Amino acid sequence: MENSNNDFKQITAEKNEETQDSSNPPFFLPEEVKKSYTNPIRERFDTLLRERGKKWSEVYSKLGLWKSYASLVRNGKTIPPLFMRVKIATALQVDSSVIWDSELKEKRAPE
Repeated sequence: MENSNNDFKQITAEKNEETQDSSNPPFFLPEEVKKSYTNPIRERFDTLLRERGKKWSEVYSKLGLWKSYASLVRNGKTIPPLFMRVKIATALQVDSSVIWDSELKEKRAPE
């Protein structure tokens, strides 16, 4: 009985050493997966809003957008039609390509 208890302690100690070994990568999300979680269009909106001292609610209410639709746009779930992209960009005082250029390239079908 004592022998099996010692074996258990030894195995547990070995496992703890393996876990603390810095050469083993962490179990959590790899960098490739973390990068896919970022939302570049949302980051662009947030940066532009912060630079101009505006709130997103001010922008979408000024443009007459519904809150739900504005949320889809801000989170990159939908790309609005051209006239709306221009209106949003104008409200943020930038060219529309600053906000949507890379998004449109990613969503286009390969040629």
